[in-house]
Amino acid sequence: MVQTLTGHTHWVRAMTVADGKLYSGSHTNIKVWAVSDGFQCVKTISSEKGSIYCLAVANANRHLLSGTYNNVINVYDLHTYTCIHALDGHIGAVYCLTVSGSRFYSGSYDSTIKIWNSQNFKCLQTAVRHTSSVDALVVTEKCLFSASADHSVKVWM
Repeated sequence: MVQTLTGHTHWVRAMTVADGKLYSGSHTNIKVWAVSDGFQCVKTISSEKGSIYCLAVANANRHLLSGTYNNVINVYDLHTYTCIHALDGHIGAVYCLTVSGSRFYSGSYDSTIKIWNSQNFKCLQTAVRHTSSVDALVVTEKCLFSASADHSVKVWM
């Protein structure tokens, strides 16, 4: 271990890194850490729209996505650090997010995967193949992989 980052006042459940910054999500706030500046906290984003479960960066590092316990995906502008969209659609906590090009994917306690357009933030499709919560997503150029509490990993082309 090299360093411990402190400052959160609750459990830290989510992290992502992009464009020289580490984003960590804890309960109702997101901390932005400057990687090249000794991991100094440069911003705290307050989220009053639900406890944070997952984070991802989209649109060439312009937007931060935050999946929440309140079934919502919050979209933050990374220039102003303000919430510009609250995306509804899941009926369970949003446990995972992953991004690929002009799309992003969300997995939820409601057993679904939603495919979103990252330009206009509209839901394009809902995939229902798991019988329990979708807990992890990974995307490659050719496939989406989803892992679930139903003891399965599914491969999507």
